[in-house]
Amino acid sequence: ASRRVLDHYRVLGVSYNATRDEIKSAFRVAAKAYHPDANPGNPGAVRLFQAVAEAHAVLSDAASKSAYDASIGNAPRRVAPTRPGPFRAPATGPLHDYKTWNDWHYGDGGYARNATQQVRVRETKAQAYFDRRGRSTQERKEAREVNTIRAERDAVVRRLKERRAHR
Repeated sequence: ASRRVLDHYRVLGVSYNATRDEIKSAFRVAAKAYHPDANPGNPGAVRLFQAVAEAHAVLSDAASKSAYDASIGNAPRRVAPTRPGPFRAPATGPLHDYKTWNDWHYGDGGYARNATQQVRVRETKAQAYFDRRGRSTQERKEAREVNTIRAERDAVVRRLKERRAHR
């Protein structure tokens, strides 16, 4: 007969980041509710009281609590500090808007090939030639169709928003 393991935090009804005082007060409330003297002849209350007492014993001791947290995967995660790099978005908002990304990705806007740059490059005949050679005719046709569909969708959304604003 294997013993079913209960989650000590759920037994006490506290969150996984509960403080020592929250654990203590939750134990007192649960112990009072399930104490065998308060529930004579109720074997379920005895089992619950034992589970509450075990949960309190584990979670009230700092060493056993940290070992228990590690065993259930509740250990605090150490996050390595990150260095600001060229691909981090500025604090003011996204790196580029949807249209800029769309033009860069599908190659319709003559934008620089690096997604982090928002500088529009001068399109020369040589640049246009190499851009066209990089994609097949079918890929360019599909990109134009996708952009047309997106433009139509954006126009419909804009018209609906204007209608809603006029109401």
